[in-house]
Amino acid sequence: MKRIICTAVLACTLAAPFFARSIKKDVAVDPAKNVSVREEAPKELTEAEAAKAAQKAAAKEARDAKRAARKQARADRKAAKSAAKQAKKDLEQADIDGTLDPEDPNVEINPKTGFPQIKKIPFVMFDEGASFSMITRLQKQEERSNFVWQDYLVGAYFSVRTENMKPINSMVRVAAYYPFYHTFDGMQQYPKQTVLYAFDLLAAPMIQTSMWDYVRLNFAGGLHYMYQLTDEYHMNYLGLGLLTGVELPIARHWTIMNDGTFTLDYANLGTNQKVQPFDYSWQYQVSLGVRYSKKGYNKYSYIHKIKRAEKPAKAKSKRKAKQKTELEIATEEIDGSNAQAAQDNSAKMN
Repeated sequence: MKRIICTAVLACTLAAPFFARSIKKDVAVDPAKNVSVREEAPKELTEAEAAKAAQKAAAKEARDAKRAARKQARADRKAAKSAAKQAKKDLEQADIDGTLDPEDPNVEINPKTGFPQIKKIPFVMFDEGASFSMITRLQKQEERSNFVWQDYLVGAYFSVRTENMKPINSMVRVAAYYPFYHTFDGMQQYPKQTVLYAFDLLAAPMIQTSMWDYVRLNFAGGLHYMYQLTDEYHMNYLGLGLLTGVELPIARHWTIMNDGTFTLDYANLGTNQKVQPFDYSWQYQVSLGVRYSKKGYNKYSYIHKIKRAEKPAKAKSKRKAKQKTELEIATEEIDGSNAQAAQDNSAKMN
């Protein structure tokens, strides 16, 4: 019995190292599995970080693309406006120069007439007011000083003017006068008749310009005719007249007119031709009038509706609202990119 026990103890002692090696081997395998599992865990974290970075990159790329698209859209709109403005200028210049091409697609052709469409339709404007005139008639003398007659008249005038007429605008001015003062060589003369009058006509082309749209200037020169009834004769004057005037745009439809006229006439077309011919005749006219026109309104005027400036608070709120809208759009894009990246990751995991 003792031999058997001793033999078993000895066998166990000799077999112990082999059992220890097998146990260590098993333990080494298990940590290896754990390690492999632990090595796989960092790998999953890295993929998540990569997915997140990809999402951020995609969102940034989307924002950059949107900014570039907005910038390009603004540049395209600006270029389109500049091109349209230049085309309009070229068309207007061609219309002025008379070099419109019927084959040009930018030229609108009137189907009834076959000519280019008139965009700025010509129209007429009327103005009226009070006028003052001084007529001088001179008869030369050899042995003494010249004879000079002067008549002072006051009355009213009525004028018709064209607008948008090519190549130049024109005017017709009619006035009616009553002579209230007469002189001969500086001495006052009293009329024998109570009813004395005169009519005046001036027809001329007109050149118009302006001083920064604050004051408009008119220059006209053309044919002048006048009929005057005096105590002795029926006077008929025919000559040339020059008119200079200013226009003051008081309101949108109201304009104040101030004109000055000088005429040089031949005064021997009436009954005085054989009895008392005159060598020279001229006259000065000064008039003050008003014009009301709906079509010929003043683009700029002294009296106008004052638009209140936008308050800074409103402007600031508008900027904030715009920034908020852009932020919301960017957030939606980021959320969409994150959702797409999550779907891609889940598909890879599966």
